[in-house]
Amino acid sequence: MGFESISPDTKKAQQEEAARHTTEFERDEKMQEVIKQNNFEIVDGISVENYDGSNKHTIDNREVPFSYDSNNNVLAVTDKEGKLYVTPWSPALVQKLERSGFMKRSMGVPLSNGELPSHPSIKDRWQLAWQKRRREEVEEQHQEEQKNKQAEEDAAKLARMREEIGKTG
Repeated sequence: MGFESISPDTKKAQQEEAARHTTEFERDEKMQEVIKQNNFEIVDGISVENYDGSNKHTIDNREVPFSYDSNNNVLAVTDKEGKLYVTPWSPALVQKLERSGFMKRSMGVPLSNGELPSHPSIKDRWQLAWQKRRREEVEEQHQEEQKNKQAEEDAAKLARMREEIGKTG
């Protein structure tokens, strides 16, 4: 039995297909890393309930892989299997998701309408994530106020300089 010859076109197509799979794998890994690095909480399969303990149910739906949506300052994303993760919303995080290839799609956003995880440790992590996000918001607001104050000071200084030049000129 001899070796069969592969045409150059077939070989090129096989190489392109292998490169495409490698690129897709690398993209998927990069997107998974974004989820991991930004403290998203997996909600797939967890029980949630309203603040008063009513309406307890399990989140078990799958969505389109590598998608995101938000509601009431909660950001939901999906991994390569369509499993849902959530974290408090931030504009910087949305930009990071979009730069990484996540697509905005309409989907249910767990924990965005007053629900909390039923399990105490998951509930604690969720509440800590919100506390951290609030601290970040305060810091972002402070930085923005500092920038605005500096811009006002710079504008006033420039106006004084122009006035001085006008007096001497």
